[in-house]
Amino acid sequence: MRWEYKRLEFGIAEVASQVFQDELDAAGREGWELVATIQHARHGYSQQVHLVFKRSAVAKGIEPGPLRVARSASRAR
Repeated sequence: MRWEYKRLEFGIAEVASQVFQDELDAAGREGWELVATIQHARHGYSQQVHLVFKRSAVAKGIEPGPLRVARSASRAR
């Protein structure tokens, strides 16, 4: 299966807001699944949270193609 990804950023104070909830609800309605959260801290305090979502690329009409495996630069020789 192929996936597409989306990232949303919020200030840490926005997490308790209705806007945050509305964004999560909208993403869910569009078929996005939350797969990771990343806190961005400065000076020891969380300032932002990044939300990473994924959904099936096939649902968007993207046909699966051949799988390409990334190689590290040292192994590509």
